Amino acid sequence: MTSTAAPRDILAARLRHLVEAGVLEKIPYSERPPRFEYRATEAGRELGDVLHLLRQWGDRHLADRPPVVVEHSCGADLEAVVVCRSCGQAAENGSSGIRFMVPGWSVTGATA
Repeated sequence: MTSTAAPRDILAARLRHLVEAGVLEKIPYSERPPRFEYRATEAGRELGDVLHLLRQWGDRHLADRPPVVVEHSCGADLEAVVVCRSCGQAAENGSSGIRFMVPGWSVTGATA
């Protein structure tokens, strides 16, 4: 295991919060001493797409060259793209809008 240099109590608190939020699940793998592994839940695995988009943004705007490249199983570089659920077209700047599904919300936030 690689050390993160973060204090144990901070790491424990972060893991606890991620478990409480449903992002990770805590699974025992040893009774003596008690030890656990943390696995991503379905909700946690869905965050992978978001993280790929954030990585791409960072690679474009914050790095001289990408520190890592994520490859697809075919061997090509993976490119995360947001697409329309209906037509499959890539969402580009200006091609989308928002529709409020909860009463009392507007572009400025909660109105009630």
